[in-house]
Amino acid sequence: MVNINATTPQLKATKDLFDAYFTRDLSNAEPLMSRDFKYHNYPKVAGHPEENKEEHLKRYGAILGSFPSVEPTILEVIEAEGKVVVHFTAAWTTVGGATLGYDSISILTFVEEDGQLKVLDIKDFTDANKRDAYHAEATNTLAKGIRVA
Repeated sequence: MVNINATTPQLKATKDLFDAYFTRDLSNAEPLMSRDFKYHNYPKVAGHPEENKEEHLKRYGAILGSFPSVEPTILEVIEAEGKVVVHFTAAWTTVGGATLGYDSISILTFVEEDGQLKVLDIKDFTDANKRDAYHAEATNTLAKGIRVA
C-alpha cells in the first residue's frame, strides 16, 4: 500500500509496518516490533506519554476504528545504519466525510531480536495543531460509539 522501495531489510520492515498501520491490520504490525518497543509522539508539549507495544497498538487501533479511511503519501525515506526516517502525509476521512490531514516524520530504530530485524522504537514528529484536530475527531467519534473499522 505505501510507496517505500524495500531494497534492504530495514526498508522492507518499514514498508511492512506502514502497510500494517495504513491497511488497518495491526496483527501484522505486532510481530515487527521488539519486546522492548517504545512509541514516542512529539512535540512533548502535546502531552502524549511514551507507549509500550501493547499501549501503542491499542490506542492506534482505536484511532483507526474512528475514521472510515486514511490515505498516506510517502514524501521521503532516508536510511542509515539501524534507522529509517520517513516523511509522510496522512489524509484521514471523518465519519462526516471531511478530510483531516497532517505531515509527520517518523524515525524508526531497529534491533536484531531472535534472529530477526525488529522495530525497537518509533519517534513521531507531527504537526501538533493538525494532529490534535484528528485526535479530537477520533475521541468524539469513539464517544458516540461509532466504530468504522
